[in-house]
Amino acid sequence: MQSYYDQIKKAWEHFIKTGNIDKDIIRPELADSWVKVFQRNLLDYTPKLLTDEEIQLKKAANRNLIEKSIPVMNDINEVLSGISDSYVVALFDEEGDVIELLEKGNETIKLGHRCHEMNGTISALGIAIRTGQLAETIGLENLHEHARNWHEVGSAIFNYNRSIAGFLAVVNLSGSLPAIKSMVSLGTRLIEAELVKEQISDYNAPILLNIISQIAVGVDESGKIVTANRKFTDQAGVTLRETIGREATDFISGNSKLESILLPSGDLNELKNVIIKNTGTTEGEPAAGIYTVIRRIVMDDKHRPVSLLIFEDDSASPSKKSAIRDRQLSFSATTFDQIIGKSEEFLKVKNAAVRVAKSAFNILIEGESGTGKELIAQAIHMESGASGPFIAINCGSIPKDLLQSELFGYEEGSFTGAQKGGKPGKFELADGGTLFLDEIGEMPKEMQVSLLRFLQDKIIVRIGGSRFKRVDVRIIAATNRNLADEVALGNFREDLYYRINVIQLHLPPLKNRRSDISLLAEHMLKIIWKQFETEKKTLAPEAIEMLTAYNWPGNVRELKNVIERAFVFSEGEVITPDCLPPYIREMKLNVNDKSSPGIEIPENVKISGNLKSNEVAVITECLKNNNFNISKAAQELGIARNTLYKKMEDYGIRKP
Repeated sequence: MQSYYDQIKKAWEHFIKTGNIDKDIIRPELADSWVKVFQRNLLDYTPKLLTDEEIQLKKAANRNLIEKSIPVMNDINEVLSGISDSYVVALFDEEGDVIELLEKGNETIKLGHRCHEMNGTISALGIAIRTGQLAETIGLENLHEHARNWHEVGSAIFNYNRSIAGFLAVVNLSGSLPAIKSMVSLGTRLIEAELVKEQISDYNAPILLNIISQIAVGVDESGKIVTANRKFTDQAGVTLRETIGREATDFISGNSKLESILLPSGDLNELKNVIIKNTGTTEGEPAAGIYTVIRRIVMDDKHRPVSLLIFEDDSASPSKKSAIRDRQLSFSATTFDQIIGKSEEFLKVKNAAVRVAKSAFNILIEGESGTGKELIAQAIHMESGASGPFIAINCGSIPKDLLQSELFGYEEGSFTGAQKGGKPGKFELADGGTLFLDEIGEMPKEMQVSLLRFLQDKIIVRIGGSRFKRVDVRIIAATNRNLADEVALGNFREDLYYRINVIQLHLPPLKNRRSDISLLAEHMLKIIWKQFETEKKTLAPEAIEMLTAYNWPGNVRELKNVIERAFVFSEGEVITPDCLPPYIREMKLNVNDKSSPGIEIPENVKISGNLKSNEVAVITECLKNNNFNISKAAQELGIARNTLYKKMEDYGIRKP
């Protein structure tokens, strides 16, 4: 029997001569790359380079990504320097351009290289850019003569919202080196963890107050209140307008060290025995309850530091306080009555969710990012009548090495840095309730085994522990991927898929429920003016028309951001079209909506009777207007970057 190397060598030679590919030997994602390069006559690969000026602009635009990546790249470089004579550790921006490079014995890959399949690159990095997944190419899988001995691994680096920040790749130039796959996988997770940490801490204070379930208030550097949620104002017996601009000590007292925690420059992160004074009905009298205050430093709208003070009720039980502390920034539970939508597509899903809520079956919710998967999960939990809490965890945002301890917990002393007394995992915290596993398609294979075992016997053992504990937890999983496809590709266990997919719900994207857009927008407006006790505002009919015409690639989450922006920029009681972002104002409803979803027709493009030529004209015009910046063009067209790349390839659209 021929080895895989011999098989792929033969397939490679045959493809170079004929252009015909043996798909029984060549992996699908690799076969797609080979065919694209062959069809574009790019077999004679000549690297394309950015100018020095373009490189500097790229570096400046991605400064934060570079800063977070350099320590990880240095660690990988240190390991590789001892086991390889020729390698590259490279960081790429979201468009596949090299913006940082560490190397040894390399004469091929340079800073500023444009390493995308559109430029003729066949590599793990090219596949990673197209698929958004970790990819690997070894030897002749790389197609080009100069790379026949290369072993390359590339992976996307994601922001907290699952948008792509960039890519990390390691190339061993002198043959196979199995260690680099785990290096890249772990490296991207570590970079993502640092990015997420900063991005979450940079959350805008008013936005955070909308999602915090506890009493909370924001205090600026002078000790004055700049924002507060409804729970704080209710406890203090005042309106929001009566609160903003006043000294925090007018409402908060009870501890001599209070001033240390009020200011962002203070030393303390936690303060006990704090009282919220009710200055409305009973002037100077303490409100019921004594609180522990936890401080988080966040930013206001102008990126100035704000002390976000979160009040925990000291009268709560230790177990309840632990659960609250574990989800300090959790969403308040949503019910089905609070979920807005009347479109036929949405009502089908909502009604199905109501019917299955009281069952004990595991549920899989599929849908694009921003469609409201967690809200549906919360509503199912609330409708179920479960006595335990709703606990959520994002399987894609936690490094692989930490996910085990997050889910199962650990005992004191089980590893370096383990906190005193140990820590319960999410399964324990969710006992009697619901555990929501968001982005389950991102869960590492090793963890999939552990989850499957739990689903079989409902027993957990903490890391470093020996005691078995049975917990009663319902699993609701969510993903923006097609898990059936992931199973077919070998990325997700088939047995686990059938365990979690007892009941399947598929949330439609917002572009498929256009009749709900105006309802959702008006509802969001109502929440804003009630939350901040401002004047009532409504949307002008022209603004509603524009919102309805837009394709909403970011779905309900994007709509919420747009409405909040429009509310801020509007001066009167009516929100007019000029308050909407330019990319929405400049769009028109797609005249070929059924045949060509996702592509908007700009006013300056002439419409003919030929669908393909229309789409080519739209895409070409948009690319020219944005100087062939793929990200900007994709955003303006209302489609994903990968979709735009595919359409460019299909239609042979190239940068002049």
